[in-house]
Amino acid sequence: MKGNSYLNQAQDLITDGKINKAIELLKSNVSDHDLKTQILQIEARFNNLQRKINNGIIDNDDQLMEENKISNSLLMITSNLSKIASNPQPIKEIVSNNLPQNKSNSFDKKWLIIGLLTMLLFVLGYFLITKNSNNTPIKEDACAKITCMNGGVCKDGKCDCPDGFEGDRCQTSKRVPVDPCANINCLNGGKCDNGTCKCPTGYMGKRCEVKVIDALTKYSFNMKIEDVFNMVGRGTVVTGKILKGNLKKGDTLLIKDANGKTKIKTTCLGIEMFRKMLDSAEEGDNVGLLLKGVTKDQVERGMIIVK
Repeated sequence: MKGNSYLNQAQDLITDGKINKAIELLKSNVSDHDLKTQILQIEARFNNLQRKINNGIIDNDDQLMEENKISNSLLMITSNLSKIASNPQPIKEIVSNNLPQNKSNSFDKKWLIIGLLTMLLFVLGYFLITKNSNNTPIKEDACAKITCMNGGVCKDGKCDCPDGFEGDRCQTSKRVPVDPCANINCLNGGKCDNGTCKCPTGYMGKRCEVKVIDALTKYSFNMKIEDVFNMVGRGTVVTGKILKGNLKKGDTLLIKDANGKTKIKTTCLGIEMFRKMLDSAEEGDNVGLLLKGVTKDQVERGMIIVK
């Protein structure tokens, strides 16, 4: 370390407010590592103050206060250096007790730590919220896009329909099954079968209301027609039970209505029973007769065939 003259010069510079020149003078003359470190710290504070002044982010009162603190720190160092020159005490012991702490650096570190902790908590919270939302998906309203008709109410994605309606949206009226025999009253012991009266022997008509007239009993053969078919390529076939007499293939027949009036005269072209072609049939047989020159719309169930 050089003579004490530079210390006096440094103190004069500090007093005149030329802090930057005082710092440079001390840096160039102090060789002790610990003291030089303290001077560098003060220089850093001074440079930080200059940046605030240049950027206009510090008012005059704060500027003056900070400059006084820096000046006092430098004067304390020069005072310690003067004591060292007169008292060879270890430099580190003298300086460390008198040098003020850099509160600005301590303040910056404090807010840096708070900022890091805040960021860590934010990231942790975001992770927990995201994880919870992935594990527990939002349940959609199953009825949001379903419109029930005719007074139906949506429950769990399905329409609960009122009485008389059905379908995915209650759009269809229920069709109540109708008994074909509900409004049919068969007479004289007849029984309804699928909407049609099955008449006992001696009666005919839609409700078995007509008794086979006595005039029909004079014929040697009679058969009640139960059904009528049209066989393509062959002709009209009537089926029924032979009530009286015998019949042969080629016999001439009369077809009468329920009142005994003759409607059609025809010839039996064929006799079939249980899918077998026969030349003749007799009383009690259920047969099918192929009739000559007769169309399906000319005969109907309930007519009588006589011979």
